[in-house]
Amino acid sequence: MSALRTMTRAWAVVLSGVSLVGLLGAGVVFGAPGESAMDLSQPVVTVNGRAITRAELYRRLEETGGERVLADLMARRLIEDAFDTAGLKLGESEVNAAIAQMKAQAPNEAQWQAFLAQQGMTEADLRSYLTFSLKVKRLTEKSVDTSDAAVRKFFDEHAEQFGRPETVVLAEIVLRDEAKARRVRGLIKTEADFARLAREQSVATETREQGGVRPEEALADMQPEALRQAVAALAVGRVSQPIQTDEVWRIVKLDQRHAAEKADFAQVKDHVREAYLAASAKQVPALIEELGRAAQIKIVDPRYQGLSRMFEAPPAQ
Repeated sequence: MSALRTMTRAWAVVLSGVSLVGLLGAGVVFGAPGESAMDLSQPVVTVNGRAITRAELYRRLEETGGERVLADLMARRLIEDAFDTAGLKLGESEVNAAIAQMKAQAPNEAQWQAFLAQQGMTEADLRSYLTFSLKVKRLTEKSVDTSDAAVRKFFDEHAEQFGRPETVVLAEIVLRDEAKARRVRGLIKTEADFARLAREQSVATETREQGGVRPEEALADMQPEALRQAVAALAVGRVSQPIQTDEVWRIVKLDQRHAAEKADFAQVKDHVREAYLAASAKQVPALIEELGRAAQIKIVDPRYQGLSRMFEAPPAQ
């Protein structure tokens, strides 16, 4: 759910801006069609009998975040206009697929709904955000060569990223001082000894109850370096001497070693294409700057003239 959590934080900025900008002068906020206009003179809360009105709330919100929110709204307008002008299309099926992919990360429907509620979102909010995000993605990728030849060239240049790295499965006994580590190492004669001593002596609570066994991991990513070097030199089934790693000492047993495997392009082609697009697409800030310089933007409110640096074209030389 981490990807969804990241996106909802960005979406919160959009939602916060919907009713901030351009409202105070009119004195009302207009809701959806059919809804009554909102009277900004109405209280939001009372403190010791004194009202804080919606107008006061909105004024304070504009003072503290108005420029950020207005910049967000302007960027969204630029994106929406550019998407339409370019003649790009976004099918409902694409949005549905994106929602289904994210929803699949939740163990069940109840947890999915609970997560949305925790973020202050509905599925309609999520759909709106994803629709906009997919439009941004399409625009940033618009000029990228997406031919099979270009994707294959990217794969050939980055083949190691798509293969299976060398991995290992370790068991460990973690101790706080060298003397005890050497004493425990001397007691290990069999695999059963290792598992028993891990349960009895190891201070690593995350692996102790499993006899010291760690999850399978890529050797190249193993930290700290002293541990990685020791494991790289260890034969399967062998137990190391105590290894100092930071403030503890480790005794490790190499249970499994799986050699690196090269990727088959045909099997990973879709993954390669996504990685290629991500690496080749225009960065969003660059896209916004480009669209802003080509657009006709007039900043009317003098409080927001600072936004001209972001959106307006530079003066002619």
